[in-house]
Amino acid sequence: MITPLADRLESTTVAASPTWADLPSPTRLGMLLLLAADLMLFSGLIAAYLVLRGGNGELFRDSSAILNGTAAVIAVGVMLVGCAAVTLAARRFRTSAGRRTPAPLPVLRGRLGGGHSNDEHHQQSKSPPPNLPREYTREGPERLSLVLPAIASTTAITFLAILAWQWTTLLNTPAAETTTTSGPWANVYLSCYYLLAGTLALHVLALALLSILLILRTIRRSLSTDAFGAIALYWQFVTAAVVVVLWLLYWT
Repeated sequence: MITPLADRLESTTVAASPTWADLPSPTRLGMLLLLAADLMLFSGLIAAYLVLRGGNGELFRDSSAILNGTAAVIAVGVMLVGCAAVTLAARRFRTSAGRRTPAPLPVLRGRLGGGHSNDEHHQQSKSPPPNLPREYTREGPERLSLVLPAIASTTAITFLAILAWQWTTLLNTPAAETTTTSGPWANVYLSCYYLLAGTLALHVLALALLSILLILRTIRRSLSTDAFGAIALYWQFVTAAVVVVLWLLYWT
């Protein structure tokens, strides 16, 4: 039996076209693009290091012996603590933001210069608009949302201090197979070391500034869960890069 065309059209389901709400947030998309660029940067630097080490194995082993492995272990541990603190803070922030009730519409309209009567304010506070920005849905910062980013920024600054101490020690130590000090000009290994460690230092400095920004924006109640999660994701990426790069420089 042939099914009429009208019946077949009614039974056919048409997929709904995507809306703006289905697309990733600009903050998350921007962070993913940044991570992709950083991944290509570190991949290129590590690949160049491995190629150079393949042709200068003995020089690389002798030069890495003057590095302080204990300082590297402490630096990795410090970054892991900071990463755990930011990740926990982002999860706590997302959970607490979901439990809070949205702010009434007059708060938003008051910022735009509008006014309301008391009855209108009471009515709107019962039924807040569904598309209210997340920045206006929090009553105030929690203690952990401030303490954990403060711990993270402290660990990032500590990592930079350890790296600066290591560089100062190297500049006062003779390099392998030469009478000059262990600066980036001494040999190819130290050139790679300062390049890779300096790249890490710039990224960790960015983490310290982002952690301070987290604290300031949390106090001002102008931080969204997407921004907090993006910064936590960047912390995780840079911490993984620190572990890989320091392992290559100190123990391979």
